[in-house]
This record gives sequence, structure tokens and C-alpha cells, in this order.
Amino acid sequence: MLTQDDMYILEHAFYFISTILHKSTDIIPASLDLCLKYLQRYLEPLPRDHIHDPKVQISAVGLIWVNIELGDGIKKIINTGLVYVMLDILNKTVFPVKIVILGALVDLCDTGACIPHLITWRKHGKKLLPLLMEIFREESLKLGVKTGPNGEIDDLNYPIMGSQQKLEISCNCEDRKITNPSISDMHGSCRPKIYALIQLIEKHHNDITTISNETYRLYNEELSTEDQITMIVADNYLDLKIAEAWQELEMELSKKFKCFYPDKFLIQTINERNKKWILQLQIAQKECLRRKKEKEIMEEFNFYQELKDCHLQPALQAIKEIKRQARTTERMFRLSGKLTQKYEVKKTETPLPEPSSYHATYMKNINVNPVFGHEISINSKIKHEIPCVRPVSPCQCIDRNLYLDCDDVLSENSEKC
Repeated sequence: MLTQDDMYILEHAFYFISTILHKSTDIIPASLDLCLKYLQRYLEPLPRDHIHDPKVQISAVGLIWVNIELGDGIKKIINTGLVYVMLDILNKTVFPVKIVILGALVDLCDTGACIPHLITWRKHGKKLLPLLMEIFREESLKLGVKTGPNGEIDDLNYPIMGSQQKLEISCNCEDRKITNPSISDMHGSCRPKIYALIQLIEKHHNDITTISNETYRLYNEELSTEDQITMIVADNYLDLKIAEAWQELEMELSKKFKCFYPDKFLIQTINERNKKWILQLQIAQKECLRRKKEKEIMEEFNFYQELKDCHLQPALQAIKEIKRQARTTERMFRLSGKLTQKYEVKKTETPLPEPSSYHATYMKNINVNPVFGHEISINSKIKHEIPCVRPVSPCQCIDRNLYLDCDDVLSENSEKC
């Protein structure tokens, strides 16, 4: 069981070991084993463990990052499966921890040794690229980036700029602390690290990715439409940031300086070109939405065409006929049907204490068959008087006196007999 004090001790122990590693690399294997055990404990905690503090995770991943920077622990990190563990944590942890994990993975992928582990990772059907696109959208939502209803670019002037960065750009304060908001926005952000991972996997180490994917066939699967729209922005993140820097430069020069015409014309031309390029990205995103809509229309058309071609009504009549023949001929079918009906009737019964009684109302569509051999007793407290019924006479009695005379005649004849 890990208590809160244990978490506090682990947090500071990871920091101390990170400091010691810069002077002595003899404890690298032991430090990595300690990080692996804790991260696995975080993924599969015991019922009585205290809530894991994100600061402990950050310190543990920071210790792994120090081993990566030193270069001596990269082989052990890959062989012990720490790459998969970090990706599992990346899938479920909080946002500050994701920043540290992505930074460590970028440095780890610099040599290309861990790329096969990245492209073969799976968790509950989710793979690497969908996970990265989900984190990219999550951060854009936190920053307040203006997007369309499907995540496409909505503002051509500021396609990836958040609300806080817009306020910092438009601020006229002379003593503002942030002099370059477009660059400072990249510090403590997941989006540049996601861009770096995509570039390392798909461009810088494309040969390793291709060879690994030929073996495992897990990477180049078609992304969802939402991920495709996000991928267009994530793959061009650096160019979009450069476009933001040019816009910011134009705004700063217009506030503080009077530029020469050639310089002003050059900056305006660059910004106009960037805006047209961003418009092409928006068109590409809308093309993804158009293809999705066409695919849905074709699937619906094919579905109705299949319904039209399969002749459902004759097939339904044939099934009913087969069921009727089985119901009237097959003994097992009739027995199973009888048991099913008995079970349905039994479900409607509610036992009540004596001498209470009830009347069950059965479902209207239940098929009730008679069950023979049962004895039914009915207890009734109502007494009925039995009327005196006279024998039927072949003659029609018009008068009551005639009816009495007929009775006397009948009685005399019976005495003679």
C-alpha cells in the first residue's frame, strides 16, 4: 500500500537521483528499475493505495528523460518495455504529465531505435496517431482556439492561436513580460512535441517506419475524418507558427516604428501569402468532410439497394412457412415452444398469502396452449337456489286453468298405469 508519505518520499527520491546521475552513471539500471516499478503500480494500483500525485509521475518520467539525455540508459529503456508503459500512461494521465512524457519520447526517437515500439503500440483499439491527434485537439480546446463545428480552421488570421495569446498580442502595455507570445506559447505545450514526433516517424526515420510497418501492419491504417482534419493542422504546425510570428512582427512594427516601404511591402506580401496558404489548408479539411459525406450517402444508397434486391416479402413468407411446418411437425420445436409459453405465464404469477387471490392479466400477444391433466378447484361462498323446472309439454298452454287441467289428467293417467 502506497500512502501519501510514500508518494512524497518517491517524488523527492526521483529528483535526487536525477541530480546524482549527472555525476555518476553507475546507478542508471537501478534508477530505471525503480521508475518502471512505480509507473506499473500507477497503471495497476492496489485497492488501498493513496491517490497518485501527478508530481510523482512527472519526477519519475523526468528521471527517465535524464537517462535518455545521457544516452547510457536508452537500450535498457527499450528492452524493459518502458516505452509501452509511458504510452499507456500518456493515454490516461493528466495534461501536465503528458507534456513531460511527449518531450521524453521526442528525445528517445531521435536515434530511431524506439520507433517500432511507437507504431506497434495499441490500447483498447487506440493506436499512436489517433492518441496524438486527440491530445492535440484537447490542448487546442483548452487554449480556446477558434475552430469550426468539425474541428476545421475557422479563423484564417489566427488558425492555431488561443485566446490568451490574442490578448497578449493586442496588449499595448510597455512593461509586458512576454515579448514574443507566438514563441512563448510553445513552452509547456504538447502541440510542438506532437509535431516533432510526426516528423521523426514519417520523415526523418521513414525507412525504419516502413520496414517496421511491413512486418506488423499496424501504422498506415486510415484515420477517422476528425483525425484527418486535425492531422492537416498538426503536420503543418511549425509553418503555422512561423506565419503567426510574421503577423506579430507586422503588428509590433506598426505600433512602434515607421517602416521603410520595401520592408513594409515585403512583410505584407509574406502575410498575404501565408493567408492564402492557410486557406488551402482549410479547403483540404473541407474536402475531408465532403468525402465523409459522400461515403455516408453511398453507404446509405447501397443499403437501400440491397434491401430492394433481396426481396424481403417473399423471404418473410418463406420463413413463416418454414416456421409453421416446424411448429406442426418437429417434436423438439413444439416442446421448446411449450416450455417457453409456460415460462412466460409463470413470470406473470405473483404468490400471495392465503386466503388472498388474484387475477393475472397476461400479455395480449402470448400464445397460450391448453395443458391437460390438471385439477382445478374453485372455492365459492355464493349459494344459488336451483329453480323447479317443469317437464316440457308438446301442447301450448294458452290459459293457466287449461295448464292445471292438463296436470290433473296426467296425474290420473299415471295412477292408472
